[in-house]
Amino acid sequence: MGQALVAVRSQPDWQQTLDGRPREDAAGHGTSIPQHPEREEIIYIEDGVAEQWVGREKRKLKAGECAFIPKKVVHAIFNSSKKPMTFLAILSPARAKGPFLVDCYNEEPWRSLRPDAKRGR
Repeated sequence: MGQALVAVRSQPDWQQTLDGRPREDAAGHGTSIPQHPEREEIIYIEDGVAEQWVGREKRKLKAGECAFIPKKVVHAIFNSSKKPMTFLAILSPARAKGPFLVDCYNEEPWRSLRPDAKRGR
């Protein structure tokens, strides 16, 4: 079995930490629109409701639900509600060659999918 890495970004500075804490997104906020060249990811919603994009597919996820994101697939998570949303991002393998992520936010069609979102950096 491969090792897993819990990657969490804490608000408000959105810096990646590896301390195991879940990330809380304020209403109207979300992540960049990345893809991970060498890692698979599982998003687990701990509290609230998330708008989860995997490729061009969008779904609402609520507390207790999760999404699987294969490597090299563009994805994003947004809090489109008026309440905070907390989630865990679990990535595997823990170590891989190449960049951790490739940001696709400014590329079409991804840029046009969420032009109103306040994205974290």
